[in-house]
Amino acid sequence: MQVPALETLGQRIWITGPAAGGKSTLARALGQKLGLPITHLDQMRFEPGTWTERPAEAFLADVEEVVRGEAWIIDGNYFSFLADRLERATGIVSLSSPRLSNFRRYILRCMRPAHRVGTMPGAGETPNWAMIRWVLWDEPKRRARKQEIVSKAHGRLVATNSFADLQRLYAAWNLGEV
Repeated sequence: MQVPALETLGQRIWITGPAAGGKSTLARALGQKLGLPITHLDQMRFEPGTWTERPAEAFLADVEEVVRGEAWIIDGNYFSFLADRLERATGIVSLSSPRLSNFRRYILRCMRPAHRVGTMPGAGETPNWAMIRWVLWDEPKRRARKQEIVSKAHGRLVATNSFADLQRLYAAWNLGEV
């Protein structure tokens, strides 16, 4: 994997990838390094303090408002609610890692939720079958289609294929530890 200079990603960066793949942690590191505001889509999608989805129209309107901004880091997927993310992003970091690694990270984050970046304040996170199924089966089936969509973006695309690739990004961009 070739790592471009961080500056080439511009001021509007979208981080996409599998659940428990490191999106929120990378968003925080980039936000601190670049001084850009961070939006965690999970925190916008769900009612505060719960895992109850907000109405789709309200969520999409909020995403569109963020995307219209001149500078942002957006962490999350929600491909059915792309708004203008694909067109407006000046840089896209598409994370990918093996599903068993993501499953391990999911279980670990449920065991120590207070340390998770991008968590739902007040909602808590415990292992549940819906999320386990998503991490192990459903998301991996959709990954190729998502990567195809992301490959058509106008912005600079950086794609990882492993946790080792993600560590290379951190090292090259001087972001500290993953």
